[in-house]
Amino acid sequence: MKRDLKCLLNSTGKVQEFFLRTPCTSLVMRLYAVGDGHGNAAVLSVAWIGFRTKKDAVAFERVEQVQDNGDVTPLGGALLGLAGFRFTGHHYHARPRGRTMVIGEADTATGRFDAEELDALAEVVAYFPKP
Repeated sequence: MKRDLKCLLNSTGKVQEFFLRTPCTSLVMRLYAVGDGHGNAAVLSVAWIGFRTKKDAVAFERVEQVQDNGDVTPLGGALLGLAGFRFTGHHYHARPRGRTMVIGEADTATGRFDAEELDALAEVVAYFPKP
């Protein structure tokens, strides 16, 4: 059985407990920065989490979608030169893609974005193609 330990090492709380019982087969994460040219910038995170079965992916979504249940820890903003940046977990979109669960998150890095804009960015990044 293929198991990717990156899921365990990059998760917290009940999400990490889920990975102990139901291992993932792959974890690919990317981080992006977008701006509007007027001083407003957002950081976007996307994670593709592979599972052995579609049923495992759906079960994972039920655990991961609960606020404060833990998380697959997004890559840090330091990778983009944004020391101290952290995702709040409030602007999030998950979607199943076969045996993969895709999770997009977005948060403000500088300036201002309203909640609707950040939610839309999280949804869009969840549709980025897997590298």
